[in-house]
Amino acid sequence: MFKGREVLFFVLFVSLFIEQGCVPLLVAGTGAVLYEVTDDDSELDELRRRANELYEFQANREDVLDAVVSVFSDRGYVIKDSDYQMGMIAAADEKEDLYIVASVESVTQETTTIRMTMKVLDCVIGDKELLAKLADDIQTEILKKKESLSIAN
Repeated sequence: MFKGREVLFFVLFVSLFIEQGCVPLLVAGTGAVLYEVTDDDSELDELRRRANELYEFQANREDVLDAVVSVFSDRGYVIKDSDYQMGMIAAADEKEDLYIVASVESVTQETTTIRMTMKVLDCVIGDKELLAKLADDIQTEILKKKESLSIAN
């Protein structure tokens, strides 16, 4: 009987998310937090989510853009749009309806930031672990490029 209540709670929980356009079962990875896109999101939640999306690299903008495209492609995402001049890369994992947009900005000549935003359907996802793994892979790709350039010289 207890299991029946758990199932009922789960069905009600999922129904609420479906009604709002957010389906938690579609989230890839672990540690994912769904953020419904609404006008009344609290500022604190928005600040937390945005802080999890921002990463800084000690590399120039072009190297970071190249690394983002390489990492997204290596992980199986399809590059849907890229604008190097604007610093935007959009990629998708169509099997899971997951979209990632990376916005790359120069802070200084050798310091660059990336803000990566992920969405499933109309819901922004704050999957800290996936974003951190992508950032680690981007850092590794940047280091590989620097090493290959130093060996060539």
